Amino acid sequence: MLKSGQTVFLDRDGTINTSPKEGQYVQKPEDLTLEPLAGKAIALFNGAGMRTVILTNQRGIARGLMTEGDLTAIHERLVELLAAEGARVDGILHCPHQVGECRCRKPGPGLFELAEREIEGVRIFGSAMVGDSDLDVLAGSNLGITTVRVGATAGEASPSPTFSAPTLWDAARILVGE
Repeated sequence: MLKSGQTVFLDRDGTINTSPKEGQYVQKPEDLTLEPLAGKAIALFNGAGMRTVILTNQRGIARGLMTEGDLTAIHERLVELLAAEGARVDGILHCPHQVGECRCRKPGPGLFELAEREIEGVRIFGSAMVGDSDLDVLAGSNLGITTVRVGATAGEASPSPTFSAPTLWDAARILVGE
């Protein structure tokens, strides 16, 4: 489906790592655990020559529940956990703002545009967005790119994604064309 050199944008919580309970946040590295087969899914993207970029809303920073330094440590652990499974990402970008304060918070286009400007080889055109929420699907839909909603069965998500998949692994197999 996607080709070598194209970009897969990935949500973090609930897509790559286990999502905290509603209203809670991954606040320290030891709180982060990968979803089953998440590393294998990202390794599949890597093996197919695709760019992988994590885009995540992290308003816990704006709410004073964690600092930028805390988030950096969490992302360092994420990179280590992925590397242990033979996977790597080309970049991790986040929005630290409250709802309505910026263009970078998904479903806005800001993080996608930043990735395109700052990460070599990343292009929005022809890419895909994979995430577990309506915001992720809406963000991708607004940009006219392929969307995959993980964790939701077909007909359950709103807006409608291009594809639905139970896990990131299943989404990766769809996008790679397996």
